[in-house]
Amino acid sequence: MIRLLRAEFYRLSRSRSFFLILLVLFLCPAAAVWMGNYPSVEWAFLNIMRDPVPLLLASGVLAGVTVSADCAPGGFAPYCIAAGYRRTAVMAASLCRYLAGVLLLSALYPLLAVFHAMIFLPYEAGPALFWSQALPMLALGLPLLAGVSGLFFLLAVLVPRPAAATGAEAAFSLLLALLTNSLYFQSADPARSPLRFFPLIQYQLLARGQSLPAEYAASLASSVLLLAVCTAAALLAAHRREYT
Repeated sequence: MIRLLRAEFYRLSRSRSFFLILLVLFLCPAAAVWMGNYPSVEWAFLNIMRDPVPLLLASGVLAGVTVSADCAPGGFAPYCIAAGYRRTAVMAASLCRYLAGVLLLSALYPLLAVFHAMIFLPYEAGPALFWSQALPMLALGLPLLAGVSGLFFLLAVLVPRPAAATGAEAAFSLLLALLTNSLYFQSADPARSPLRFFPLIQYQLLARGQSLPAEYAASLASSVLLLAVCTAAALLAAHRREYT
């Protein structure tokens, strides 16, 4: 298992797809800064945190071009299984690499955008106050994305064809963001909506300053549960598949 983890993290560090996705993510807020859409560094950061669609799309595409390719015939997973590794260990290592990639994207995307914004934009209340609020917000938001990432991982395992999986992941990520946002923000009383406990909505509420400790704890628990269910389903699918 340790060898598999080392191999997976080495592959992540050498993945061109990961760095290309990160570059595309960075260029989106960078272009907004160049066009003068943000008046300050704080506004740039909050707008990134309040709109998780680019990050969702990037996470889905990452699953399509990495996890799905590994599960395809002739991919890394069949090779490891043929070499004698257990399927559970192979899939667990693949999940760890994917989650590490998602968490790195989720952290580096806003941080790189803020560092770039600092070159062109002023602070509203000073750097000390900004970073004392931005870093905890970012740290609290990262675990909420694990459960949603589990959905992308499961879909990539179920569709072991990189091209088809990438298209399906992109469509699913956009549909998920559109559906949850529409149901929550357009509801008659969002404060009473059960979607407040959905990790994706809670992630946005953090950036809006509307997250309550009890609701965050419940959302974190639901994120962990969602990840566990998706992982179990992906393992079941992998055990039932015949690799050649």
